[in-house]
Amino acid sequence: MRSVLYLLFTAVAAVAALENPFLVPPGGYQFNTREPTVLNWQPTTPGTVTLKLQMSSDITPHSGLVLAAHLENTGTFTFLPPPDLMQNGLYTVQIIDDNDPSKYNFTPSFMVDGATGGPTTGPTTSRTSMTTSEATTTSGESTTSPSSTRPSTVSPTTTDSSDTTMSTVTSSSTPTTTDSTTTSESTAVSSTRSSSTGMPTSSGAPDPNGAVSLALPGGLLSIVLSLMALL
Repeated sequence: MRSVLYLLFTAVAAVAALENPFLVPPGGYQFNTREPTVLNWQPTTPGTVTLKLQMSSDITPHSGLVLAAHLENTGTFTFLPPPDLMQNGLYTVQIIDDNDPSKYNFTPSFMVDGATGGPTTGPTTSRTSMTTSEATTTSGESTTSPSSTRPSTVSPTTTDSSDTTMSTVTSSSTPTTTDSTTTSESTAVSSTRSSSTGMPTSSGAPDPNGAVSLALPGGLLSIVLSLMALL
């Protein structure tokens, strides 16, 4: 009895699996990423259907990439595979009846010409890692460059200030010392001249015999001598 029920269930499942069968061209479907391919099937269920792109080796009710959801079951769909599909991967297109998901069908397995992707999560993870690395490098450059430049800018400023101060002190001190010395010398000369001029004044009382004759002018002396000769 159980064997009969199992066979009956298998037969019903086989009939259900034949719903909306694909019309495969001679030689099978040829998919590539450069031009679209038209899928054709024989509509056998009313309402709408959903098309999914599945990996042939791993098919579950929740797996696959949805190509079209709630599509009118007209028996045709144009499909252009994306280039990031896995290279040399085996794919199949699944058609599912939206009213009864147990009614589905598949195309024969195929490979996509022009696909360049790696494993399913490979390209996404790789791109995220590269972006993070570039952001870190740019941040490191922005932080390091100004820090190493600013100390070198401060050093010349300090040196210039020291040189300027030393020059100012030296220049100011030298003229001042020279002027003071010159002034002292001038003062000494003036003092000497004053002393020389005042020497006759500070002498004792003049000699009556010598001082008068020395003080008389030449004309007056001649007159005096003439008077003395007349006497």
